[in-house]
Amino acid sequence: MNFRLPQPQHPTSDSEVAVQCEHAVVTALQVLADRLIVAGWPPKAVFEAIKRVAGRQAAAYQAGPNPADYPLGVRPRIGFSLTPF
Repeated sequence: MNFRLPQPQHPTSDSEVAVQCEHAVVTALQVLADRLIVAGWPPKAVFEAIKRVAGRQAAAYQAGPNPADYPLGVRPRIGFSLTPF
């Protein structure tokens, strides 16, 4: 994905930052989903996978590791499962 991810324009304690973040996520997610579907993945599988991966990422962040502490691709994975929701 070759597009620039925006940085927050409000302090992270500001309630508006959640709305801004959602807009940034929507853009990135649309690009990712479109590329996967064009590559041949079925839309249902793409969106189910996105939900599972998002859930695992949320669990990983709640467990405490800071992504800045890990090189890309080395971050510990939590709760891996091949079964759908």
